[in-house]
Amino acid sequence: MIIIIIIINNNNNNNNNNEVEINNELPTLHGLIQGYSMESRLCGRLCLFEEALIAIENAIRLAENEILLNLEWKRQNTNNEDRGNDNSYLVSFRNHAAVDHWRSSTVFAEYQKEHVDLYTIRGNMYSNLDEFGLGFQDSDLCVRLAPNSNMYVNRAFAFFQLQKYQECVQDCNIGLHLWKNTQHANPDQRENLLIKGLLYGNRGIAEKKLNEYQKAIVDLNKCIEIVPQSRVAREMLREIWDEVVDVLYNQCKHITHLVLPKEICAIIAFHTVGIDFELNEQCHPSTMVFGK
Repeated sequence: MIIIIIIINNNNNNNNNNEVEINNELPTLHGLIQGYSMESRLCGRLCLFEEALIAIENAIRLAENEILLNLEWKRQNTNNEDRGNDNSYLVSFRNHAAVDHWRSSTVFAEYQKEHVDLYTIRGNMYSNLDEFGLGFQDSDLCVRLAPNSNMYVNRAFAFFQLQKYQECVQDCNIGLHLWKNTQHANPDQRENLLIKGLLYGNRGIAEKKLNEYQKAIVDLNKCIEIVPQSRVAREMLREIWDEVVDVLYNQCKHITHLVLPKEICAIIAFHTVGIDFELNEQCHPSTMVFGK
């Protein structure tokens, strides 16, 4: 356990009794935050999600304390004339009302933006531990702090985990729009393409759950084209085609001439990974080729 010592001024003035004296705490905190963040990433890669969650929560706790220390430092360096009669600036670790005031303020949120990656990591760890509600809270916070395509990828998947498929599709649409407008701002083209692929993939798996198979196949194929290692997209495509094959088999079983439903014809019109279909004009079952 790491103990951070904060020196309290011994002053007879009640307003000053709880003030934090800022010495060299901020550089120390910053190093600890980076250390916990790195530990969490490493544990996550090793699938040690509980350990990763503990580490990232320590990092976030220190990061938020760092924000409060920054605010306190600014308060102590503000002239009394500038303060006026407004005591809402007071930040004291003993004054819980003041701390809560700052935590809900726009100033605190501005500082939080600097640590948005920490909340992203924690949200991912919650999701890996099946704590989908808590994971969504962090991904939603990240979208509010930094509304970019990367954050929309995470919140879209959080919506999917909560079985809110329409909201997932909407977030992917917003994310793709942002990606098109900001892709050149990120010099890391590999990361750019990964974000784009994940947006298509998340939208595709949500569309599948909404029984919008035609759209799902298009998006999942785009995801696989951009991110060939996407196991989830391939598995979802296989599920779609398994369902299509079941429908075709059941209709072909006792019928000489087959008339396919419109939605199935639309799906078959798309070429996808793994299965091709060949139909003549009469849709005769003898001309179907599965698993070609």
